[in-house]
Amino acid sequence: MTKPVSNRLKELRKQAGLTQEELSQKIGVIRKTVSNWERGFSRINPEYAEQLANYFQVSIGYLLGVSDDKQDSSSDSDLSYWITYKQKH
Repeated sequence: MTKPVSNRLKELRKQAGLTQEELSQKIGVIRKTVSNWERGFSRINPEYAEQLANYFQVSIGYLLGVSDDKQDSSSDSDLSYWITYKQKH
């Protein structure tokens, strides 16, 4: 069995007062995709990671759970966070 991939999506979604269905409609995916991301059954791809980070106004690294810095807006840093996220899982 594959180890679940951790991220902060569920925490951010709940803080925003959104259901999985509402978030899925805002970013253009089906609810099951959001559910799979939250439960760590699938990885958030770079396109959606950027879209979600922008929506929640956090860094990609924070969204992906590889940084505790919510506001690191450096694109180089986000790329390194994405690489770290992929290597961790």
